[in-house]
Amino acid sequence: MKKNETTRIRSIGRLDKETSGILLFARNQVAAARLQKQREEGKLQKKYLALAEGDLSEANDSVFWKEIAIPLAPDPENPMKMTISPDGLLPGSRNAVTYYKNIKSFGNVTLVELQLETGRTHQIRVHMSGIGHPLLGDTMYNPGTCLNMSNSKEKKNTKGRINNRNDCFKRAALHAWKLTFCHPFTDEIITLEAPLPDDFCRFFECKRGGKKHDRNTANHK
Repeated sequence: MKKNETTRIRSIGRLDKETSGILLFARNQVAAARLQKQREEGKLQKKYLALAEGDLSEANDSVFWKEIAIPLAPDPENPMKMTISPDGLLPGSRNAVTYYKNIKSFGNVTLVELQLETGRTHQIRVHMSGIGHPLLGDTMYNPGTCLNMSNSKEKKNTKGRINNRNDCFKRAALHAWKLTFCHPFTDEIITLEAPLPDDFCRFFECKRGGKKHDRNTANHK
């Protein structure tokens, strides 16, 4: 940066309002341009963790990635939402590709790892809802579900969904967990990880009988 040049912080990418985790910033225009180029070329890789409704253990395992390639479009009935557009005919339809794999199933909830090829608004949330496995706590795309964090039995409705709004996720259970990129000036490969937020830790502690979870790891065993 040149002497006396005003520092202007620039965001490289973004996160949805309800998503926790890593967000990358550049301190000057040159760094921002180089990082943005990596992002456009797919060299800047961000991985997410999410808690999805249902058992995905039969859909794939922790080795192979599964692809969701369904176009997204603004919801004609709600301008604040996005919706799947399988035939791509809805106004504003854009291609969208998400990759996911099962990390661990907890019966009616599955921890999944996700990676984006495209970056559409609410992409992960809409895609997971579109395949029948919406994210816990997502009041926009999964308004009928919520996770009870207490050690008592989870209450379900007649459809088998968790239906107790006490001690639940107050947001979509989505966390931008890991970011890998090249340093814009040295080309050093850098990998950053964001500690797990409180609600994820409480979930894992509940599933482990109250045993405290290390928020610096995604290990849930």
